[in-house]
Amino acid sequence: MKVLFIQKYVFAYLGIISITGYLQKYQHESSVLIDNLIDRKDLIKKIEEENPDVICFSLMSTDHSWFTEIIKPIKSNFPDIPILVGGVHSILYPEDIASIPEVDYVCYGEGEATILQLLEYLKKEKTIDEVNGIAYKKDGEIHKNPLNNLISLDDFTDNRKIYFDHYKILREIPFKVFNSSRGCPYTCTFCSNKYLQRVFKGTGPYVRQKPVDHFISEIKYVKDNYDMKFVFIADDLFTWNKEWLKEFSQKYKTIIGIPFFCTARADRLDEEIVQYLADGGCTCVSCGVETGNPEIRKEILNKNITDEDFIRAGKLLRKAGILLQTSNMFCLPNETVEDAIKTIDLNIKMGTAFTLSAILMPFPKTDLANKCIEMGILKPDYSFKDMPVSFATNSVLSIKDKDTIERIQKVSSLAIQYPKLRNLLIFLAKHVKFRPLHFAFFVLGTILRFRIERNLNIFETFCHLWIYRKNI
Repeated sequence: MKVLFIQKYVFAYLGIISITGYLQKYQHESSVLIDNLIDRKDLIKKIEEENPDVICFSLMSTDHSWFTEIIKPIKSNFPDIPILVGGVHSILYPEDIASIPEVDYVCYGEGEATILQLLEYLKKEKTIDEVNGIAYKKDGEIHKNPLNNLISLDDFTDNRKIYFDHYKILREIPFKVFNSSRGCPYTCTFCSNKYLQRVFKGTGPYVRQKPVDHFISEIKYVKDNYDMKFVFIADDLFTWNKEWLKEFSQKYKTIIGIPFFCTARADRLDEEIVQYLADGGCTCVSCGVETGNPEIRKEILNKNITDEDFIRAGKLLRKAGILLQTSNMFCLPNETVEDAIKTIDLNIKMGTAFTLSAILMPFPKTDLANKCIEMGILKPDYSFKDMPVSFATNSVLSIKDKDTIERIQKVSSLAIQYPKLRNLLIFLAKHVKFRPLHFAFFVLGTILRFRIERNLNIFETFCHLWIYRKNI
């Protein structure tokens, strides 16, 4: 059978890479259409040309409005083709997605085994009750079948061809994204992992990692067949297994030998881990700081890392010659203008080379969103339609001095990268209300971040931004 995946954004979805590789082992075909690269009036024609047996969507929560818009003409033109929706959004909100009239099935677990079982059902080789991990409508009610066990990553099958052989724009990006693991052991309230741990409880180990040799071979295939100057390992937490990291470092340097960028948690970095990273060729590590207010970080975000942990981690990385990238959030519950400035100052003390600064976007029905509603800073009927399409636009919370904090967020990247400009940029954010000026600062900070983060030259940076604009 043939499965067509439709996605919004112009990047290679790691989940689709995994699922299509898994289906390939069972002789099923797959293809991908990227909406942001298609003239919308040509979408129906493109689907006709693909002639799929099933149409699938992999959604993030910020895709909800896009999905409810695009699905109507698709189902209207192809009423007999089943629509399956998956992705983290569907795992967290299966009933909401299943209630959409045009949706036939929702995958609310990992997609590999569930999609295979659904195809077997559509071929009449299984009953609907034997398709684990789906939600569907029956007799006016939504039914949820039990979940499959979480898959082992030992025999993970990667299918990069589905993107790189069909989309030149993705094939020619000089950095490529991989993940060595799934899951994170921590429960930060702003992150989906806290809620995914609840969903998958009792279905096997939540945090899993590929064998080193398997992961190295996955990267080597891309190195040998496509242009790749830089590797981004986009795990939720790459450095959680020290022995695995030691083996990876030794083999990666010998077999791959390309600079890589990874994620870490500041309170778990020590000299030994940092040395393994440096020995393997790591040039940049990303840590989540979130806020310069330790109380908000601990009590609101459930991230119990001290300022001292962050500063120590920054020193360790600088000593090893590794750049530090951080992620930060603004417009948090109880955050003041002074707190927002503390976030900038903590990053400067850490020696942060560049940063990703975002506006907090609480996901509906989560503990964090419910807390915001209880505090009276988020409307009681807050839903997906209220969510901005970007983490860099406006806050949905009703907090004091929101406009000023939003402007501080816009200038924060430049202030952190260039501490000598810190006082000037904060002054402008506090006293100049001309939004285009601060947006220009934000864009400039993004350009500089892309260049360093993704190891690009000036020409490659602007080419990548030209692609990235399609994702805004």
